[in-house]
Amino acid sequence: MYQHFKTKAIFLKKVEQNEADFLFTLYTEDFGKIKAIAKAIRKPESKLAAASQLFYVSEIEFIEVKAGRILTDVFVLERPNFQSEEKLFVAFKISDYINKHFFEGVKDERVYQFILRVLRDLQKIPNEQEELKRFLANFLKGLEGCLGCSLKD
Repeated sequence: MYQHFKTKAIFLKKVEQNEADFLFTLYTEDFGKIKAIAKAIRKPESKLAAASQLFYVSEIEFIEVKAGRILTDVFVLERPNFQSEEKLFVAFKISDYINKHFFEGVKDERVYQFILRVLRDLQKIPNEQEELKRFLANFLKGLEGCLGCSLKD
């Protein structure tokens, strides 16, 4: 027996699993940070592949079974456009910090909204090295505020 869930999520990380699967780390509106496997997503006929990209904001459906969570459907709400490798690098740094400093299954809608706002703002800032450094520093200050502690790399 399994339970079926639906929530909004931000795709933060993906890791190859088995022959054709990905294990995604997502930050969700209703469950906090979770991991979910997308079965057969690397096969050409996969219906989830196009909608399951890093930093996409999506409405996801998954089932929870003994072995974990399995993505069953994804509907894209926002496709970010970072416009440069430098901004994409900053997005990966943000994702890395979130993965490192948040536990799975701890719901915090403020954090979800914070991550959403940060990824939206990153798309709008000028693509200048100093602006990107300042943006990342401000993100870390905001993240420390969410966590209530100081971050060490």
